[in-house]
Amino acid sequence: DIYRVLDRRQDAIEVLKEIVDRFPDYLLGKIEFASYLLRRGEPERVAELFAHAFTLSRLCPDRKFFYVVEWFRFMHVIGCYFVQVGMIDQAKQYLGVLQQHAKHSEEYEDLKTKIHNELLLNSLDNELQNLE
Repeated sequence: DIYRVLDRRQDAIEVLKEIVDRFPDYLLGKIEFASYLLRRGEPERVAELFAHAFTLSRLCPDRKFFYVVEWFRFMHVIGCYFVQVGMIDQAKQYLGVLQQHAKHSEEYEDLKTKIHNELLLNSLDNELQNLE
């Protein structure tokens, strides 16, 4: 994150890739890399990164406990993944869980905004198609 603050994005990306390569089980590294992939519009790579495991218990079956920050960020990034692939109902499920447990978090607010914007775009697309 310090590289992003200093506007050295390429350095941040290289460090992030190295972390994921060297420490493949480091959950926060994977989550941050998934966020990067989503910012690039590459949701298919997110699914591959997480081996199509969209719950923490499936992704990390040997772990029984997770840090709160891991949980928030994982729920957020997977919700964002579902928004990008057009699976809004699944994204809403992740939003609902965040709403129950982390309503005042940045992750909740960001995912809520992304879902809202996607629904607006879908609505506008439908309206435009009806005009044709």
